Amino acid sequence: MSSCYEVFPNGLSNFRDVGGYRVAGGGSIRKGLLFRSSNLTNVTKVGAEKLKTRHGIQAIFDLRSGIEMSQPSRHLSTIPITRAPALSDLNDDRIVVYLKGLTTDETAAVTAELYLWICTMSTSAFRAVFTYLRDNPQCPILIHCELGKDRTGICMAIILLMLGASDQDIMQDYQLSQDGIKSIIPERRLKLLKLPLLVDSAVPPVALDRHFLASPQTMRHFLVRFKQTYGSAQG
Repeated sequence: MSSCYEVFPNGLSNFRDVGGYRVAGGGSIRKGLLFRSSNLTNVTKVGAEKLKTRHGIQAIFDLRSGIEMSQPSRHLSTIPITRAPALSDLNDDRIVVYLKGLTTDETAAVTAELYLWICTMSTSAFRAVFTYLRDNPQCPILIHCELGKDRTGICMAIILLMLGASDQDIMQDYQLSQDGIKSIIPERRLKLLKLPLLVDSAVPPVALDRHFLASPQTMRHFLVRFKQTYGSAQG
């Protein structure tokens, strides 16, 4: 039993229920409690109603940084939204190294190292999410960033590790974002190309192409490095 992304035509991309994966010791992660997606800016009235009534979302965590944050759809005003920036202090030098690394044959390893760095920068944000899950185990929650692939992917990987999911299933869940973000890549790419950092550093087009990949090998590398660094998701 495994998760799959849901075609959500009402202004929301890369949306899925992360429940259903088998866990160590038997059983599976309960469906209908843990959801992930891209940003919520364009969610329609119908989409918002679907989140509330069909999925019962009671809390939303936005992992984007302050410069990225835009007003969520006005139709979501009845669902509490917690701002929990996973990258409140963006390091330009680190991002340039990452993007240049994407022009090499080590894309998966380079991205995994960025993810590990994000972990160190996201302690407060992830703690807020984990605390909510601990204190509200029966409340459906939606976690998102801009694409719902990187910061959300890291957060979800750690949660799935804590719950006892296998590395293979965590990799599968991450890979689902490849199709989940297809419709929003062109718009996001244009936004990135306008950033002074990218203009000044003359990032090759291939780097941006690879930035939008959700390769299972990237998640494999990240899980190895995460366990080497922290020992376990509880570390």
